[in-house]
Amino acid sequence: MTRSRRCATARPRLPARRAPYPTRAALGCIVVGLSAVAAMAGCDKSGSSPAAAKAAPRASEASVVEAATIGRGALTMVGDYIGEVRSDQSAAISADVPGRVVAIDIRLGDRVDAGATLARIDDVPARQQLRAAQSDLQRANARLRAVRVGRDNLIADERRKRPLAAKELISAREMEELEARVATARQEVAVAEAEVGGAEGRLATARETLRRTTVVAPFGGRIEARLAEVGTWVQPGLPLLRLVRDCDLYLRVTVPEQEAIRLRLGMVAAVRLNALPDRDLTGLVRRLAPALDPTTRTLDVDIALPGSACEGAEAEKAEKAEKADEAEKAEKADTAPAIVLRPGMVAHARVELGNASDAILVADQAVQLERDGSHYVWTIAVGKAVKRAISVGLRDVDRVEVTAGLAPGDVVILRGQDKLHDGVLVRQVGASMPAIAPPRAQTRAQRE
Repeated sequence: MTRSRRCATARPRLPARRAPYPTRAALGCIVVGLSAVAAMAGCDKSGSSPAAAKAAPRASEASVVEAATIGRGALTMVGDYIGEVRSDQSAAISADVPGRVVAIDIRLGDRVDAGATLARIDDVPARQQLRAAQSDLQRANARLRAVRVGRDNLIADERRKRPLAAKELISAREMEELEARVATARQEVAVAEAEVGGAEGRLATARETLRRTTVVAPFGGRIEARLAEVGTWVQPGLPLLRLVRDCDLYLRVTVPEQEAIRLRLGMVAAVRLNALPDRDLTGLVRRLAPALDPTTRTLDVDIALPGSACEGAEAEKAEKAEKADEAEKAEKADTAPAIVLRPGMVAHARVELGNASDAILVADQAVQLERDGSHYVWTIAVGKAVKRAISVGLRDVDRVEVTAGLAPGDVVILRGQDKLHDGVLVRQVGASMPAIAPPRAQTRAQRE
């Protein structure tokens, strides 16, 4: 019943509408529009010249660089190094024998001569060993004398009986026994002599042990530290004192490989202590290490410093008198007192390594380094980058002497070398650089 009602009330389906076909007028408008677009494209292509099309990519490929024209000038190469004041002799003084310290007669800063007594170790055990060694030697000598007398008696008896044996007044067996006793006596003498030698060696050792209970200075100098007091039990190798020689001091510096080849013995060095930055000392290059350090590729150099060459009590008196005179003169003249050098001070040294009055100079930033250690620069020729191998000489703060590869008037690229290669187009920008790059502002230490 329901189904029949639904069928009766359902609406009939209408056919779908089709899209209208374009008219001739519309097709004509479309054709005209496409023709206009094609004409515009043709006009754009015909209007651009081939030279302009090539010029655009060339302008975009040119590398922007900063360059300068090089020339000649004066240059002085100065090495600036930092180091520590050292002494030729410095040692930790220790006892050679074990024992208790019974005396230390020196204090920190005291000056001592070579061989002066620094400390004494309890010598009672050493004296007892000495007396025992002396007794052993006496016994050995007494036994040696006794066996020598017995040997001599047997030898005399043998000489007296030998003619009797030749006449057969003494049996051959008795003579053989006598010869055997003589040989035994000689062996006993040899043993006794060896015992005497051993006793003498033990006596010498005991005397040396007793001598070493007194600790003496191996060289003249000043006491740098006192590490033990009276009553301390010490062992061989345990430091009691530190002694340093405060004469003939020197400054130890390390020099890079590139500058080490220019150093020579006797070169003058301007030395300035960190503790006295307004005072200068004049030193001389005294020692050069025979080889570079394999790790740092630097050379150890010793620069002799001016100072006292005094030793001993008389020299100390002379030194005190000289210092008193200098202090009095300084007070009168209102000048600074004399510089007192001490091992351990830090100082700077400046050494003139060479100079050139008319050299071809180029800024340090323009010089590049090859993997094999050779140098090169980039120059500009007809708007293109050209790689030039060069040989370098002296250097200062920011300039390099060129000994081969460049000539005055060449244009050298200072910045922008990272992506260059031979023949690439370059475009120079920035202010025109001077012919000779002036040195940068130096630090205070470099100016002084």
